[in-house]
Amino acid sequence: MAARCCICSHVVEATEGLQRCPQCGTAMMPNDPKDDAPFTLNVGDLRILLYWAERWARQCEKESPDMPKVVYAIAQRVRDQLPEAAKGTPLTMAEDFGKLKEAYPGAKMFDAQGNEIKPDGL
Repeated sequence: MAARCCICSHVVEATEGLQRCPQCGTAMMPNDPKDDAPFTLNVGDLRILLYWAERWARQCEKESPDMPKVVYAIAQRVRDQLPEAAKGTPLTMAEDFGKLKEAYPGAKMFDAQGNEIKPDGL
């Protein structure tokens, strides 16, 4: 049985005894490439799904530190399949915040309670 790492997309043909991805070292459960399926979804639909996945992954990060990496890797695989016209569309909240920082470098963002939002990794 083949397996593809959910973070780095490395494929191994034999999985017996395998406990970590030989490429990136994650212990996250790999995917079976034979389960790949084509979908027809709007980019807006994909953004909604990825925003919620990103939010949940951040909430679970203490218990499962690789979860945000999985979401961002999935977002990259989605981006690789987008039509050319949609390639620059931010698919995650981190990407949206990054574009805002580029457009307005001195601007600050605040939540509903007035606390400054400082997105991780940006």
